[in-house]
Amino acid sequence: EDTRFNTSTPVRKLVTGPRRNAPTDIIVFGDMGQSMDVIDGSMQHSWDFKGRGEISAPNTTRLVRSMLDDNAASLICHIGDISYATGALALWDTWLDQVEPITSQVAYMTAIGNHEMGWTRSAVPGSDSQGECGIPYVTYFPFSGQSYNTLPRDPPPKPILSPSWRDPWYSFNHGNAHITIMSTEHDFSPDSDQYKWLKHDLAAVKREHTPWLLFMGHRPMYVSSDYGGDHDKLATDLQQFIEPLFVQFKVDMAFWGHHHSYQRSRLIEGVQHIVVGSAGFAFSPIKPGGDEHFLFATNTTWGVSRVRLVNDTAAQVQFYSNADYSLQDAAWVVRGAQQRTVLQVDGSRLS
Repeated sequence: EDTRFNTSTPVRKLVTGPRRNAPTDIIVFGDMGQSMDVIDGSMQHSWDFKGRGEISAPNTTRLVRSMLDDNAASLICHIGDISYATGALALWDTWLDQVEPITSQVAYMTAIGNHEMGWTRSAVPGSDSQGECGIPYVTYFPFSGQSYNTLPRDPPPKPILSPSWRDPWYSFNHGNAHITIMSTEHDFSPDSDQYKWLKHDLAAVKREHTPWLLFMGHRPMYVSSDYGGDHDKLATDLQQFIEPLFVQFKVDMAFWGHHHSYQRSRLIEGVQHIVVGSAGFAFSPIKPGGDEHFLFATNTTWGVSRVRLVNDTAAQVQFYSNADYSLQDAAWVVRGAQQRTVLQVDGSRLS
């Protein structure tokens, strides 16, 4: 036997979801990307860091792996702008290799972003995917689309044959939470298929089984930004069409990416909004002087959010830096009550 080409991978543990009524811990982030710079100095096409890729993205993998090693979560949600491959399939390979230490340990659920889907007929028309138009995304993450989920299972469907790029929205239960994931890159006006599906999904949640209702998408409904494009028609449409569903069905928390920062809102129509597009891409500008909707915002720290659903009524939302793994922000969210901030940005306790 020629053993020169034999390979092996490390033994990994796989953590499944918690049982009902047990604490549920979820890691959430967006806008990660990949970089070979720290490995061998390889250059690539990228819009940030002069061809070095998203140089902080590997640190995010290391942070999340450390959290998983400490049993700090049983689920990861990556809410858009996954690899920033934008047409270069080799960069998808780089990203998949980069995240293997964490995707091999817990469920890794995704939302589609503009750099996976963006084309001339997107909700916000453009060329941000550089021709991918959602095809690599639904091939790598076939579970994320309605079309794939309705294909016959015998024989198993081939992901590349799925037209799920047309309808990449879905939901699932995990521990104490029902999680609904939309596509901000597709039509969500009241006559659209997506809107009708979202309304039906939110209406069908059994709160006695999953008391927490979490909602996720890529482009934010609210954001503190110094860029006018972040307050464009899409954000207005989210507030006009989707926010009433939040109120009607009592969504507890909404998580967004796209803006490369971490932001925590005050309660808006009873909903805690978190913007966490801070996993690797170069930072986005925050509105000078702050924004009335947000209690905390930073565009100087890359990292991830951890959501700990302690029980049926109390949860803590945290933000950790991927540089030194330090806690940067934390707040309690109590269902049916006002939000209570218990830690300042430096981690010291409030009196």
